[in-house]
Amino acid sequence: MISNLHPENYTNGPFNQIAKSFLDSINRGVTYCDIALDIQNQLESHNLSLESLIEKLTIRTQYVRQFRCLLGFCHQYIKECFDPIKAFEAYEVASDNGYSYGHLFLGICFETEFAVEKDPERAFKLYRMSANDGNGHAQYRLARCYHHGIGTTVDMEKSLEWFLRSAESGHLGAQNNVGCFYKSGLGTRQNSVKAFYWYQTAAMAGLPCAQFNLAECFREAQGTKKDYKRALYWYKKAAAGDDLNAKIQLANLENEKVIKKERKIDHTFI
Repeated sequence: MISNLHPENYTNGPFNQIAKSFLDSINRGVTYCDIALDIQNQLESHNLSLESLIEKLTIRTQYVRQFRCLLGFCHQYIKECFDPIKAFEAYEVASDNGYSYGHLFLGICFETEFAVEKDPERAFKLYRMSANDGNGHAQYRLARCYHHGIGTTVDMEKSLEWFLRSAESGHLGAQNNVGCFYKSGLGTRQNSVKAFYWYQTAAMAGLPCAQFNLAECFREAQGTKKDYKRALYWYKKAAAGDDLNAKIQLANLENEKVIKKERKIDHTFI
């Protein structure tokens, strides 16, 4: 029997590897643009065309639900085969067949008004169905709904509850957000040590915004000892990942160095 979340009968064929990698990336909260790029890179590494992937996904029936979601994703996020109607139809078939990722992506369509009229309440219900099935990314999207009042009322305690479930499943964005909740005391008591733990978890896994937040912890002695060298290290890591806040902070720190140097020279001169 095929698992609702993770196909148990994947072979080592390239198309199956791409499908498995796709689901793993969704679970970790990798950006959709990066996932689309990874799909194309994997095709290139196997000397396969995007057209061959689309054809394979369209006719494959053994894992219809899993492959339907990957097909929909390709039609939504890869420019060369962009087709909103086909993407929505693929997600809808997967959702109608009770597939967790089908609920997830169909919910995203209703939330973002992609190929369908915007319906936040419908999106919320679909996210909740998928989240209750253990889908980490759906748990993240559901937490966002409670945080921002999307299709439901704002509830910070429930938002933290679902972010925490998602974080524990390995979702990087959720891990960073749990850190933010603990640092700010949203939906719970403020706890800088727990904030530091979750920032560090996501930062070590490579999430730039978490790397910036971790650097701030080291600079401000939040949940850990003050350590300027480690703060600088993580600011640089975050900036290398194109985090704007980290780039600004590095520039500010460099300006502080210049000012201190000028002051020292002035003082010596006097």
